[in-house]
Amino acid sequence: MDLEHMTNEELYALIDDAQTELGRRQTRDVFDRELAEVVQKGRESGIIETPEVGEEWQAGHVYSLDDVVTRNGQRYLSLHPYNVWEPGDESNPVHWTLWKLLEEPEEGETGYILWSGLGVKYEAGDVHEHDGQVWEALQSHTSQPDWAPGVAHSLWKLVAAENGGEEEPVDDEPAELPEWDGNGHNYTTGDTFTYEGVPYRVRQDHTSQPHYTPDQVPALYEPGTITGDE
Repeated sequence: MDLEHMTNEELYALIDDAQTELGRRQTRDVFDRELAEVVQKGRESGIIETPEVGEEWQAGHVYSLDDVVTRNGQRYLSLHPYNVWEPGDESNPVHWTLWKLLEEPEEGETGYILWSGLGVKYEAGDVHEHDGQVWEALQSHTSQPDWAPGVAHSLWKLVAAENGGEEEPVDDEPAELPEWDGNGHNYTTGDTFTYEGVPYRVRQDHTSQPHYTPDQVPALYEPGTITGDE
């Protein structure tokens, strides 16, 4: 675009068009943010169901930004704050503005498939690579970004390090912990408990709430094996 050779009238018309388009985009951004807040409040109140990470997509359910679902064996990331459209529906001309197809599993240098935290369903005994090391799943679960091997010790066991050596066995037995209490319980940093079979440690002082479950609020709770001598 050659601005130097435009007449004043053409330049003013261009500025008007740019301002109109900018206003449209800003209005859409504000609308999307407000819509996302409505969905979040609906989930917190229980009016809108909160989906599990990587769950099978269901018609009629409301998905929001960054939700991960599975459809026809493929995983999709929601790009819209109020998403009721079907992932992978190529008959929808704006499909790719609503869902992003997540990458296929990638093989690591060890020959095992790389671990992914984007809602992948792992079964006990599955073996995967993460950070150059080989890990075995200890129990069936759906992955989350903060449940990585080496962090979530109750979910993954180190099988082999980068040098191929076997991990030394650990003799400490997991501690018996109370169940998480979401009904206004006052938790202190360092408190431990279990939630849906997974042990957690409290990261900061707070009062629990039913909708802020340990698997949804990594800022408050850290998953991982907790032994009797801790």
